[in-house]
Amino acid sequence: MSSVLVKALNLVDRILNYVEVLVSILTSILLLGSLFYAAVVRYARLGSFPEETELSWLLYCWLTFIGSSSVLRAGDHPHISIMREKLGWKYVIVLYTISILYLGGLIYTLASYRSLYSVQKTAVMQLSLTYFYDAALVGFSFMIIRYLIKILSLIHIKRGGETA
Repeated sequence: MSSVLVKALNLVDRILNYVEVLVSILTSILLLGSLFYAAVVRYARLGSFPEETELSWLLYCWLTFIGSSSVLRAGDHPHISIMREKLGWKYVIVLYTISILYLGGLIYTLASYRSLYSVQKTAVMQLSLTYFYDAALVGFSFMIIRYLIKILSLIHIKRGGETA
């Protein structure tokens, strides 16, 4: 793998990391703020903040799926260590490939039903469910890119190249 490809992979990795960290921080702050506001409203007015549930659900979806990709950057997907040690780096590539295929199937399924989600609305805020399911589409897409980076980097290292 050429140094141009290694630089391109590093650039994609840095861009994804920037987006993931930014989304994770923003959604975390907004989620905590929403929950804090709801608690204050609940106890100060003895009432409720009706949008709290849907807003928390939306923010949590984005935090979960984008955060999953961010966690994947730092480490591997869960695997069986004994088998990995026995089978080596080819086993890891097989695991990553299976994960890519699985995520691709999830993306295909979510995309297939996108028109159905777009007409469904939440009860209070009347938000389209696409806002919720798009979090999964974006997160799964980021994860596929991360797995591809890992596969290409691993192949590059095994062929005697420098680490990415």
